[in-house]
Amino acid sequence: MRAASLFCILCLCACRSLAPASLSPGLELVNWNTYHLFDHQVHTDSAAAWLAAEQPAMVALQEVLHVDSAGLAKLAAKWGHPYAVMHKESGYPVALTSSAPIEVV
Repeated sequence: MRAASLFCILCLCACRSLAPASLSPGLELVNWNTYHLFDHQVHTDSAAAWLAAEQPAMVALQEVLHVDSAGLAKLAAKWGHPYAVMHKESGYPVALTSSAPIEVV
């Protein structure tokens, strides 16, 4: 739980460091509690299609169950994100996908 909280705080700090005036027009962040990875993967294709249509720069996901890091990378590729990280693969994992490289600073 502490590790998950720390991961979320780091993600929020990374987002907070960008002042609203410095955001480029059209930058979009999606934050989604996927309910066991899009309802136990029943809605994975429709969720991926919606994300591909929206073209967000980053996607933050909660309850990323039933998938490992490699599976998350394949899923993120469906909406055009070549970069994906998971905090952990057990419990209730959180993940971040991006169209740009992800750095921990």
